[in-house]
Amino acid sequence: PIGVKIAVGVVIAAAAGAFGYVYCYPNVFPGVTVGPITVGGMNRDDAANTIEDQSAPLYEGKNVTVTIYDSNYDIPVDKVLKSVDGIQSAENAYEIGRTGNPLERVHDIIGAMRGHREAQIAATVDEESLRGTLNEIADTALTEPVNPTWELKDSNLIVHSGKPGVKFDTDAVEQALTDQIRLMDFEPYEVSTDVTAAPAIDVDKIAADIIGDPVNATVSKKDGKTIIAGKAGVSFDTDKAREIIGDGSQETYTIPVTITQPSITAETLKAIRSRARRPISTRATHRVRTTSVWRLKPSTAPSSIRATSFPIMARLASAQPHAVIRRRTPTRAARLLTSSAAVSASRPRRCTWPCCVPI
Repeated sequence: PIGVKIAVGVVIAAAAGAFGYVYCYPNVFPGVTVGPITVGGMNRDDAANTIEDQSAPLYEGKNVTVTIYDSNYDIPVDKVLKSVDGIQSAENAYEIGRTGNPLERVHDIIGAMRGHREAQIAATVDEESLRGTLNEIADTALTEPVNPTWELKDSNLIVHSGKPGVKFDTDAVEQALTDQIRLMDFEPYEVSTDVTAAPAIDVDKIAADIIGDPVNATVSKKDGKTIIAGKAGVSFDTDKAREIIGDGSQETYTIPVTITQPSITAETLKAIRSRARRPISTRATHRVRTTSVWRLKPSTAPSSIRATSFPIMARLASAQPHAVIRRRTPTRAARLLTSSAAVSASRPRRCTWPCCVPI
């Protein structure tokens, strides 16, 4: 019938028109976007220019978060992204509706018209900068197992748990991030790691290291001067320590200890040495050296007991000329002795030689 022929003709004409549109349309199909940038209906050159002009807000101030063993490291995108490849991005948009068999192409074109087709934006990654950033992260994230540590604080023993060793394939991470950033995909990236368990806390080792009796401070036998500091005695209940640590899942543990100070400390020895070096006072020295001697200044003493005629006074004057001998009022006997010496000095001396003795 004529009606059937007309209907068939209409279908064939529509199909021919659709296929002609699919295969002959020169621009990006309407409705296609590159990320949030609309490029539908544009030729490839215009689409490339539009993408390059409008792509900066897509990555400026953005970070790619890399997760390595529960630690996050942010990589600034504008630091490792060299530029947006507008030409490749426009080519990605142009390819929508032009791959696959005719039915697949028609399906993509209809999806684009309904706003369901988005082309992937392409970017050029600064591989050298990305590698340098990953090396900085690796310096922190790549670790060997760390043994537990401990320290004495006041009357407690603080024990810090060890840390596990972490390793990962840096080349694989670099390649994965390069591909992700090239596609402007800034979703967090979790790195697959090889973890070595942290060394366990050994209570017996800790006890052997810190438990001991107090040690007194002493003086070095080499020079006889250097003071060697003493050491406090430490003890703690190892069974109680094991109970506190348990499975070792915490980062820090506090264990009570008993500290015994040495009886002789470095401060004690310093104080003794300081007293030993203190000089004897002039007054005290004078009293010691003049107790058994006349308590008179040599200049005021009688001539018979002056330093020139009294040997011990001469020695005292030469040994300590600066000593001050206390002035004392002469006694009556001293005054009589002085006056007698004066009378004797005024009388003429008599020769006692045999030639002068009267017969």
